[in-house]
Amino acid sequence: MPLTACDHYTSCMDCVLARDPYCGWNLISNSCAAINHIHPNTHSEVVQSLRDRNASHCPAVESTNTIKFFYPGNKLSLLCEPGSNLTQLQWHVSGHPVENSSVVQHIKHNTLLILNASENDAGHYTCTSVETSKGEEYITQTAMYDLRLGDSMKAPLIQALVIIIIVMPLVLVVNLCLFCSPR
Repeated sequence: MPLTACDHYTSCMDCVLARDPYCGWNLISNSCAAINHIHPNTHSEVVQSLRDRNASHCPAVESTNTIKFFYPGNKLSLLCEPGSNLTQLQWHVSGHPVENSSVVQHIKHNTLLILNASENDAGHYTCTSVETSKGEEYITQTAMYDLRLGDSMKAPLIQALVIIIIVMPLVLVVNLCLFCSPR
């Protein structure tokens, strides 16, 4: 069994705050690596803070903005991966904290579920991970979503097209069978 499990840490903050003496964040490979596997000349490219648990030297993490269109009545699921097991996730919509309700629920610590979505649920959603170490908070924006109400005319049009595509072959088969049957 290896002494290190550095690949378990998926972010610089997670790697550094774990204070694993065998691991450090390799800025070149952008991964948590075993210190003894890093070339001695590149130690300046490694972030490790055993004593202070200081992750301020970690590079900023950029989250991508995902645009999701929805229709009233849809169920929406927004995913946010925490950096570590000690991370607390906070959801905000248009700058305001998202509270649990009968419609909005935080599921399994990493998913925001919106049941029976309405036009009031449209907005800019952000997921922020907050980890506290030695009284200092490390905050990382982990996920961003723009929820937009879909064009209400498209949904009925798509439903009509699906019905036509399903019904047309049936009509053709019935008509062909009428001409094929002996009279």
